[in-house]
Order: sequence, then C-alpha cells, then structure tokens
Amino acid sequence: MDDVLEQLSPSLYPNERVLWSGRPDPAVNFTSGDIFLIPFGLFFLCFSIFWEVGASSAPIGFFPLFGIPFVLVGLYYGLGRFFVKHYTKKRTAYAITDRRAIVLIGASNLRDVNPGEGSRTIRRSRDGHHMTVSFAPVALTQSLFGFGGRNQIPPNTGLDFFDFGHRLPVAFYDVADVDGLTAALGRVGIGSQRAGS
Repeated sequence: MDDVLEQLSPSLYPNERVLWSGRPDPAVNFTSGDIFLIPFGLFFLCFSIFWEVGASSAPIGFFPLFGIPFVLVGLYYGLGRFFVKHYTKKRTAYAITDRRAIVLIGASNLRDVNPGEGSRTIRRSRDGHHMTVSFAPVALTQSLFGFGGRNQIPPNTGLDFFDFGHRLPVAFYDVADVDGLTAALGRVGIGSQRAGS
C-alpha cells in the first residue's frame, strides 16, 4: 500500500472504494495571490523594522516590544508561510472515492464533500502540468489579505491558520497527476465546469 492510501485508510468508510488518490506537488510554491501578498508582506516587514529602529531610541522601553509581533507577522507573510505551505503539502492526502472527495492533512484534519453535489471549479496551470479542483467556489474567489467576512483566507498560500475557525473549503491544489485526477472526476460525473488559470 502506498503512503497516501496508508494515510487515508483509517478515514475511509467500510466498503468505500478509492478511485484516485494523490498529494499536492510541494515544489509548486507560488499562486496568483502571491503577486499581491509578497509585496504586502515586504512592505509590512519594512514598516515594522522602521518602527523598531525608531522605537529603539524612544525613552519608553515598551515601544520596541510593541513592534516585535508586527516584525514577526511581516516575516511570516513575506517568507515563513512558504515553509509552512511546503510542510503542509507533504502531509496532505487527496482522494476521490465512490462517495466523497477527501482532503486529509496529517492523521486527523479531515474535510470531505460529496463530489457530485454543488458547484465545482477545475483549473489547470498555464503549462498544463498541474490541476486545482475546488468543490466550493469560495476556495478560488476569496479576498486577498484574509480580512473581512467568512472564509476570506487566500487559498493555497500558507495562511490557512488565519481562518479563525471557519470551515476551509474542500479543494485539491497543485495536483501533478492531471490525467489520473481527470479520469476519476469523470467517473463521478465531474468535468464540465472549468476555469482557466
């Protein structure tokens, strides 16, 4: 049994049949949201460092301490989230079964949905080597910086933990096995709703 099926097997129902399983490609680091997130993170980091430098000469010792969390947030937005995203991808398993679309992170962080119900969005990367499938449209249309209403975290950017308890959408990101996933989606009657990347 390969490592993906081994990870998934405790979460499967009795007699549930896996039609396809795989993982996101950890080598894919950037999304379209990073066009804005990277400059925002760098600006935030530079501003925070500027604050720290200015505050270090202030007579009140509290001001430099006040700026440290902002420096850390800037570092995470600009750089740290890529390490978190890479680590999370290596622990993420995807599956299409005869009953569900499954996203499993680690051993217990499970999200699933009936793939035949509701709307789906299927996108291929520009080079055609990767595929993203969202089983809830919000996964591909969320707001940029993660502020605002429900489910506003930019998808697939390493900012998922800022979701503050909202249920993240079921979506497969950066799947390299395009043919295998496409065939499995066809077997559960999905494939007509597509969007370009």
